[in-house]
Amino acid sequence: KLGNQLVSKEGLADYHERYLQNSQVAEMIKTRYGNEIINIQDLASYANGSLGRAYFDFINSKKLSSDFYKNHTKQDFINDSEYLVFRIRQTHDLWHVVTGFETTQQGEAGLIAFYYAQIRSPLSGLIVGLAFIHFLLKRPKDMPSLFDEVTKGWLLGGQSKPLLPVKWEEKWNQNLSELRKELNINFK
Repeated sequence: KLGNQLVSKEGLADYHERYLQNSQVAEMIKTRYGNEIINIQDLASYANGSLGRAYFDFINSKKLSSDFYKNHTKQDFINDSEYLVFRIRQTHDLWHVVTGFETTQQGEAGLIAFYYAQIRSPLSGLIVGLAFIHFLLKRPKDMPSLFDEVTKGWLLGGQSKPLLPVKWEEKWNQNLSELRKELNINFK
């Protein structure tokens, strides 16, 4: 919420208008799709190479929590904006899996650049800018790798189909390579 307070109301209005133009996103907003808790252990039984198994492996290898949002219900959202923010955060690690960005600081910045290319969230632009400032002040030798990841994220996000309306929970069985092709996530 603090991040959204740091950007103009006009910027947020443009961001929300962009989403409402997508009929799939509008339907997700209306139904508050994806508010169920994902039991990560259930995904262990999916075949190697599937989205479900790749997500299970990613969560376990990074020692992440898949139930970070377990206390949210459909009634928790005051407005559509809160739901969108929830859904983006809820699926953040799935976006890592599908896009291939690591959880390093550079990888996170790359994924956030991907977000910005896809959804034009003012907060994403702010986070990428802050990453550059951080690296400039604290890790100047790593600036080239930050530029590489942010550039990759921007280009990949611009060429890919929108990820926000994807109903990931219905794609656990799908082969990850095939899903990437379907979404035009091409690692050139």
